[in-house]
Amino acid sequence: METHDLEKEYLKKNYIKLLVPICVVLVLAYLNYAINYAVGYKLVYVHHSHAVAIILWVLLGFFQLELLVYWVLIFLVGPGKSPVFPPIDLYSENNKGLIPLPDLFFCDEKGFPYYCSNSNSIKLERSFFSKDVGYNVIKFDHYCIWIGQPIGQDNYLFFMKFMMGFLAFFIIVLIYCARFTRESIQQGEIDHNFIVLFVMSGFWIIMIGCLFGIHLRYYIDERPFDMGFRRNWINLVFNGNRNHGKDDEFYTLWRLAAAFVVFIIPFIDIPFSFRGKLQVKDDVEQELHEQENLLAKYTVYSSVVNDKFMNMIDEKLKKNSYSAPGYLVETTPQNNQSTIDKDSI
Repeated sequence: METHDLEKEYLKKNYIKLLVPICVVLVLAYLNYAINYAVGYKLVYVHHSHAVAIILWVLLGFFQLELLVYWVLIFLVGPGKSPVFPPIDLYSENNKGLIPLPDLFFCDEKGFPYYCSNSNSIKLERSFFSKDVGYNVIKFDHYCIWIGQPIGQDNYLFFMKFMMGFLAFFIIVLIYCARFTRESIQQGEIDHNFIVLFVMSGFWIIMIGCLFGIHLRYYIDERPFDMGFRRNWINLVFNGNRNHGKDDEFYTLWRLAAAFVVFIIPFIDIPFSFRGKLQVKDDVEQELHEQENLLAKYTVYSSVVNDKFMNMIDEKLKKNSYSAPGYLVETTPQNNQSTIDKDSI
C-alpha cells in the first residue's frame, strides 16, 4: 500500500479527531458574534457605555490571541519525542549495542523492561506510543480531542496556559451576560443569544475549571515522581517539565515565586519553555563511549523517583516481599526449584 493510500485511510478512520477542533473554531466564531456584536455592540456600546464595550472587546481579543498562540505552540513544539532505545543489558554481557543496566527501571510482572513493538524501542516510564504523531511520547498525559494533539512533556505547560485562556474567556462572557441581562429584558424581550451564552459559558467554566484543577492536583503530587511542591513548579516552568538535572541551589524561593508569575501571565513562559526543552548536547555525547552514551541518554530522558518510593522498595526487599525477575531465576537440577541470589536484585 502506498504512503498516499495510508494517509487517506488514516484520515478516514480519524475524521472525528479532525472534525472536533474545526467545530471548536466554528462555535468560537458564533460566540464572538453573540458576545461582541449582539451584546457588546447592540446593547452595551449603543445603550450603555462605549468604554465598557471597548473593554469587553479588548479583553476577549487578548484571551483569544492567547488561545491561538498556545494552540499553535502545542502543535509546533509537539508532546515530546522519546529516542529509540535498544534493549537493556540485563545479563551484563557488555554488549556495545545494549543499554548498560541502570540502577532502576520500570518492568512488567516478570521483571522485563517494557518494550514498544511499534517503535522497536525500550519504553521509558510514562511514555506511550501515539499513532497521531508516530512515536513514543515522553510523559504522555492524554490526547486532547478539542485541540487535536497529544499532550506530553514538551507541550504540557502550553496546554495549561491554553486552558487558562479559555477559562478567562468564558468567565468574562458570563460576567457581561449577568450584568446586562436586565437591560436586555427592559428593552422588551431578552436576546436569545443571552440564553446560549449563559449555557455555554456556565458549562465550559465548570468543565475547564474541573479539568484545570485536576491537572494542578496531578502536578503538585505526581507520585512516585513527586519532588515536592517547590521543585515540581520550578521544574514545570524552568526545567523543561523534567524532575531532575538541576542541583539544590536551583530550587530557591525566588525562583518559585518567578515560576508562579510566569505560569499566570500569558506569553512570558514561551522563551523559558524553549530554553528548558530537553536537548542532549552533541559535545557531551562525543566524550562518552557508546555504552556510556546510551546509559546517559536513557537517564536524561527518564524521570527520577523520589526518596519515599525508594524507601518503599528497600522495605519490600527487607521483608522479602518481591517477585524474582524471570531472567535472574535459576532452576536447580535436583528438585527443579527456582533459586535466586537476593544481592543480585
